[in-house]
Amino acid sequence: MKKKKCCVNLVESRGLLITIYYWNDNNYASEAREMGNKEIIDINEFARLDLRIGRIANAERIEGSKKLIRLEVDIGNEQRQVVAGIAEEYNPESLIGELVPVLVNLKPAKLMGVESQGMILAVDVNGKPILLHPDKEVPAGSGIR
Repeated sequence: MKKKKCCVNLVESRGLLITIYYWNDNNYASEAREMGNKEIIDINEFARLDLRIGRIANAERIEGSKKLIRLEVDIGNEQRQVVAGIAEEYNPESLIGELVPVLVNLKPAKLMGVESQGMILAVDVNGKPILLHPDKEVPAGSGIR
């Protein structure tokens, strides 16, 4: 019997709970489960997501917003500008150098007039964002599987 090494739950904003299981032989499995009345996706739909680890190179508050921070994130082969609603919980200066998971192939969107070219993943705890980080140093651009 395989001994479970760890389990990671990613809560997607549309109500999907994605659980990734890792075992001590470096194999993994994932499942997507509905939270509430949201649609369940299969593993092929999940595989369409380009999730990578990014290193925050720069961060600043967006003028006129209480919640938004503009991040410059190194995703390995390029830098992306990402807007994140984390300003009530995080000081921009403390974010520089942090490793965070980034959804890279999300269609760009403008928030407060600033284009966001991806989305960082965070846990929602009572309406407050808590950033996720790898437990070891990894290169920027490393794929998340």
